[in-house]
Amino acid sequence: MESCGFDRGKGFFVCGQSVYGYIPASDTIMSPNKVLWIYIVLLVIGGLIGFFKGKSQVSLIMSVCFAAALSLCAAGIIFYPYVADILLAALIVVFAMRLTKTKKFMPSGLMLVLTVAALALRHVRI
Repeated sequence: MESCGFDRGKGFFVCGQSVYGYIPASDTIMSPNKVLWIYIVLLVIGGLIGFFKGKSQVSLIMSVCFAAALSLCAAGIIFYPYVADILLAALIVVFAMRLTKTKKFMPSGLMLVLTVAALALRHVRI
């Protein structure tokens, strides 16, 4: 029985000694930067919803500021990968404090769950 699998380093699906085709690694693997970009979009959308529904300028300003800082990390301008993790950890603290203060799941609880998921998925190879 041959062992078959995806060779992540080369981006090929390999069965034994046979190579069955090129599969781009970026299409099959959820990279930490992809997770970060998805989270950035959700963060800005959350800030916009807070601004339009709750008339909260602070939500919009803070979401855009954190999104800008995370975008610099995702774009590779800030080269240290742990900076994005520190920013996500800070957001976890902020959302947890808001959740304990308001005792309402929406919106801080949802953003807390999304932030924890983003931080976890950045360190899991899919």
